[in-house]
Amino acid sequence: MDNEGRLYDITKDRGQKHDISERFPQITQRLSDTLAAWEQQLIPKNISRDRPFPLGHAEFKYTQLPARDGIAHGSIKRSNRYPNASFFTELEK
Repeated sequence: MDNEGRLYDITKDRGQKHDISERFPQITQRLSDTLAAWEQQLIPKNISRDRPFPLGHAEFKYTQLPARDGIAHGSIKRSNRYPNASFFTELEK
């Protein structure tokens, strides 16, 4: 089952081109139920579902993210033209 609820026979359909979820509704439902139960255990209740994943630790005031993964916009600039050796500077206040 993929992240959109489609079911594939991975041994016969390695490219995942033929959705078989309608042919096997019981298996599809069982997998969907298992996924929902797993998410209930994994995702804390106080986390917004709008975010793809929690970021940082609840006890820390700040969370550092590598600048190489960010996209500068507005007045934010990189300290260096090489993403792996830079930090953001001139942040708006």
